[in-house]
Amino acid sequence: MNPDDDVANQQSGSSANPQPSPGSPSASSSRHRIGDVAAGPTVLPFSLSLILQNTGSVARDHLASERTFLAYVRTSLSFASAGVALIQLFRISVSTSANGSLNNRVSAPQYARPLGATLIGLGIAVLGLGTQRYFAVQRALPQGFFPVARLSVFAQAVSLTALIGVVFGILVTVH
Repeated sequence: MNPDDDVANQQSGSSANPQPSPGSPSASSSRHRIGDVAAGPTVLPFSLSLILQNTGSVARDHLASERTFLAYVRTSLSFASAGVALIQLFRISVSTSANGSLNNRVSAPQYARPLGATLIGLGIAVLGLGTQRYFAVQRALPQGFFPVARLSVFAQAVSLTALIGVVFGILVTVH
């Protein structure tokens, strides 16, 4: 190693093992390799933990992926909570209107459980989708790729729009 290189590395704050610069051709191949640990063991492919060398934006990318997974969890909990609330809403509305007659009207309780169960099922599906996406992104990032979620976003939007339309239709018909 050239002494001038050693001085340049010390001034830039890098270690004795120089890393390729972001613009160099070898930067993309060595930036996100699985098992890049300073003098440590490599991680097995079936291991639950993944240790990567934090060069470039590795930590930022993986932490962003974790935040996205937590957003999927939050959305899943919102769907499940909405399902439970929908069941309770219809149950309370029926118990308060028990004094009046429900002749020639659609009965809300017959739709409450299926709609609530559908929302809870959608919450479980979103959680499964988020988990699958998290691991797909974790698998792709070290290789320098990022899988775009187009179909899953479209499927969630269509299913939620249909479900909201059905709930709105029932609420208009019942009240």
